Amino acid sequence: VTRSSKWPLLIDPQGQGLQWLKNREQVNGLKVTQLIEKKFRNHLEDSMIMGTPLIIENVEEELDPIIDPVLDKQVQKKGKALVIVLADKEVEYD
Repeated sequence: VTRSSKWPLLIDPQGQGLQWLKNREQVNGLKVTQLIEKKFRNHLEDSMIMGTPLIIENVEEELDPIIDPVLDKQVQKKGKALVIVLADKEVEYD
């Protein structure tokens, strides 16, 4: 989890790994969200802009297509800034 080159996936039926991650990343401004939350997109954008960790809990077999560019690391350079296009909006990537 700490040295992965891609986004880590944690399958954790007992919740021990999730609790470890929450304790470890709490000092870095960790946000915890779910795909079904109304403010999910806002949490995702804020985390990308600020460079803070984000845990998406209770992910089922299908993901929201809004996070595909993030998972595929489709980072584009626009001037001096790095951006990822989420649906119709360019979001800075830190």
